[in-house]
Amino acid sequence: MKNQKTISLPTAAQYSTPSTHSAARSGRHPAHNTLARVFVLLLICVFMFSTTAFAKAPAIVAPSDLINVVAERTGLPADLDALVNAGYLTAPEKRHLEKYDTFSNAVAWHVLLPAFGLYPYPAEFYPEIAPHPSWPNGTVYADARAAGIMLNLVDPQLEPNYAMTKSDFNVLVQKLKTTSFTLPVPSTTYPFIAVQEEAADATGLEPWDIHTYLGRNSVLSAYHLIPAGWLAEFNSRGWHINFTLPHDHPNPKLLNYVSAGCTNFQTSTISIANPKAITTLHEFAHFAAKYGTVYLDDMEYCFNREASGVANILGLYAMTSPSEYLAEFTAYWLLYPDKQNTLRELAPASADLTEYLIHAFDDQPALLTAA
Repeated sequence: MKNQKTISLPTAAQYSTPSTHSAARSGRHPAHNTLARVFVLLLICVFMFSTTAFAKAPAIVAPSDLINVVAERTGLPADLDALVNAGYLTAPEKRHLEKYDTFSNAVAWHVLLPAFGLYPYPAEFYPEIAPHPSWPNGTVYADARAAGIMLNLVDPQLEPNYAMTKSDFNVLVQKLKTTSFTLPVPSTTYPFIAVQEEAADATGLEPWDIHTYLGRNSVLSAYHLIPAGWLAEFNSRGWHINFTLPHDHPNPKLLNYVSAGCTNFQTSTISIANPKAITTLHEFAHFAAKYGTVYLDDMEYCFNREASGVANILGLYAMTSPSEYLAEFTAYWLLYPDKQNTLRELAPASADLTEYLIHAFDDQPALLTAA
C-alpha cells in the first residue's frame, strides 16, 4: 500500500544485554534500553489490536440504500425531496441524511415500515412493550419501535440511536419483502377511527395510508383526554374528523411552519395531519371556544396580560394570536395535568378561562367578560 509504514521487529542481537562499556560510550544506562524495548513491544501490540478491532467493526449502511428501498417500494423517485413531500421522510430526517453517512435504527424503522404498508399505532396502546429511554412513548420513533417488536422485526434490547449496520438493514428489508405482516390493531371504541375503517371497508380500500395514519394516532392518543361535553357537542352538531388537511400548505401564522391541523366552521370539520396528541386537543379547543361562548375580550385579556409569562412552556405558536394562545394553553393543560399548578401560578386568568372552557357544555354559568 502506498506510504504504508513498515514496522521492523527487534532482532535477537538487539535483545542481548549490552556491556557496561558500550552503554557508557552511548551515554545510556542499560535500564533505558530495556524500557525502550518494552515501549516498542507495547506499540506493536496496540497497533495489532487496533488493526484487528477495525477489521471486525460492522459495516454501516449508507443512506442511499434506505432511499433506494423506499423509492422501489413506493414508486417515487429516489430523491429526498420527493420522499419528504410524499410523507415517507420528515424534514429533519432529510437534513440528517444529507449531512451524515449513517442513520439510526429508529429512523430506519420509522421510514421502512410505512413504505411496506405497515402503519404503526401509538406505542402506549401496547403496554406489554416497555418504552425505551431514548424514545419514550409519544413519538413516531417509539411507535415504529413498538410495531417492529410486535412483528418480531426488532430486538427489544437494541439501542434505537445506534447507527444501523448493513447486515441488520439487509435482514430487515429481506424480511419485509418476503413475509406478509399484519400489525395487531389496538382494541378501541373511538367512533372517529371506526368511521374511517367502515368507509374503507365499503370501498374495498385500505383505511390508512402514509398520511392518514398520523392523524389517526393523534386522535387515538388524545381521545380519552377530550372533555365529554366537547365530544357530545361535537356529535350533536354533526361535525366529523378528517385525517388529512384539505390541502398541504405552510402555516399562514408562522413562517417556515406547516399546519398540523385545522378547524373549519364552514364544513363542520376538524382535520388532523400530525401524530401528536396535543394537535387533536388544540383543534377541539377551537371548536369548544366557538360554541362554548368564550368571548374575544376574555381571550385578549389573558393573551395581553399573561402570554409572555408562559411562552417558554407553550411555545412560539401560542404567541401568534389570542385564540391560538387559548387553544394551546387548553391543550397543554389537558395533556399535562402535572403542569397545571405551574400554569396557574404563571397565568391565573388563563387557567380560569381554560377551566371554564373545559366545562362550557356542563351547564356551567357564563364567565364574566374580563374588565
